[in-house]
Amino acid sequence: METNIWTFIYFLVAIPFLTRFFGFSSSGNPSYLITGSMGILMLVLIFSSYKNFYILLFVTLGGLILVSGSLLTYIFLIKPNYISNEYYYAIGTLIIYVFALTYSYLHRMDITPI
Repeated sequence: METNIWTFIYFLVAIPFLTRFFGFSSSGNPSYLITGSMGILMLVLIFSSYKNFYILLFVTLGGLILVSGSLLTYIFLIKPNYISNEYYYAIGTLIIYVFALTYSYLHRMDITPI
């Protein structure tokens, strides 16, 4: 992995998103897990110089979409008292994941290794 200024910038941008996980432990609101998972995606971007980066990106985005969608459904159906501004941020994060997966698939057109 080549270390350059972008690696450091991706890491710095990921830190505020990863700290959202601590909002879950203090409030119990599962929406913080979804917005915090954006930091995971930012950390995956650090490995963009690897040969199998697109497979890592597709698997990460697919997993985040499934987990985020199931958590949003859980909040909406079982825990409606947690629907707040953070819930709407979580919906926006899920939409960003779907757009990123679509764009990366259209850019690459397959998920086979190079």
